[in-house]
Amino acid sequence: MGLSTDPKLPNHLMSSLHFSGDQKRIDELMESIKGEDTCFDFNTILPMPKSLNIEAGSRTERGLKAYKDFVYVYTFAGTEQKNLLNIPKEKEELFLRTRQDIRRDEWELGKTAFQNEQKYGAATWYDWAWENWGTKWNAYQTERLEDNTIEFNTAWSNVKPVIFALSEKFPDIEMHYQWADEDIGSNVGDVTFKGGECIENIDFEPCSKEAYEVAAEMWGIDLKDQGFIFNETTGTYEWQDTDTTESPTMN
Repeated sequence: MGLSTDPKLPNHLMSSLHFSGDQKRIDELMESIKGEDTCFDFNTILPMPKSLNIEAGSRTERGLKAYKDFVYVYTFAGTEQKNLLNIPKEKEELFLRTRQDIRRDEWELGKTAFQNEQKYGAATWYDWAWENWGTKWNAYQTERLEDNTIEFNTAWSNVKPVIFALSEKFPDIEMHYQWADEDIGSNVGDVTFKGGECIENIDFEPCSKEAYEVAAEMWGIDLKDQGFIFNETTGTYEWQDTDTTESPTMN
């Protein structure tokens, strides 16, 4: 329930991040993680290299394959060690004359993607974000509350790597991070960091009583109003179709 039906669209996770400690230090932390138009920008903690900001898709994939074909030839099937970040332009042009099937725009994308892999271990923003942030996008729908809490959404997954890195930067501040998927009852968690260490970590069992109740609180819904009825026998909530409408969704 609440699952995105379009494969291009993610499930949204509601997240809450609460800070405890010296107020002056918390204010300093809050200021440090601000983005241009947001109160929480992952780039302030784990900055994404600018060259990764290229399209992630079939054009880049074709270009990357073509450029790797070239590198294979240039290094004599990998038998010669060469500086792959500073290949002479004339060598590229010589190869391209033999490959009329390669589009120049895709070639340039592939070249950048290849160099990104060499420098950062990821071809584009997409792979880098998943590897370093734990999700494909930056935080969105961010809001700073009055009690030293930030609420924000992420796509598909939690961002524990980001919060861990933030904890390393502000080791004196305790950080309590919760998240809940819009698919109510699944992908719900609760973790606390301090001093760059995880001091408590709870991944709630999917469809457990605790998962449903934490998710309901975070999304601001009433489980009963949404059709979830507690079953004393199973010890958790079950959704009951009380009318002909679709199952509940947070969209």
